[in-house]
Formats: sequence, C-alpha cells, structure tokens
Amino acid sequence: MGAPSYAGVGVAAIVIALALSSFATFFARFGGEQGLVPVAAYDTGGLTPLTLGVALATATLLSLAALPVVGRLIDRG
Repeated sequence: MGAPSYAGVGVAAIVIALALSSFATFFARFGGEQGLVPVAAYDTGGLTPLTLGVALATATLLSLAALPVVGRLIDRG
C-alpha cells in the first residue's frame, strides 16, 4: 500500500469554497435588490409602490432592449 493521496481533498475544498462564495454573493445581491432598493426608493426617492414598479419595469425593458447589442459585442470578443 502506498501513501494516501490528498489531491482530491484540495479540489473538494476549492469547490466547496466557490459554492459558498457564490451563495453569499447571490444572497447579498438578492437581499439588496429585494430589500434595500424599495426602502431607499420609498424613503430617499419619495416613490410610491406604483412608481417604483414603473421604474423597475422600465429598467427591465431597457435591459432587454440592450441584450441583443451586448450579446453581439460579447460574441465578437
């Protein structure tokens, strides 16, 4: 019997660290988007729920409109 190999342990640790950091990033982004943006819009921006919805819908439509252009630019490299 040879000595045990620990190469798989290092790879597993890297995968676990990447998974945890991805989850933390998602959690922070989602929490900010769903929690902080409405609070800031209501308090600082003086928006109502209707105007916040219109603003978010407009941003989404602009993002969708830019998607083909950005996609072509990324595909070109």
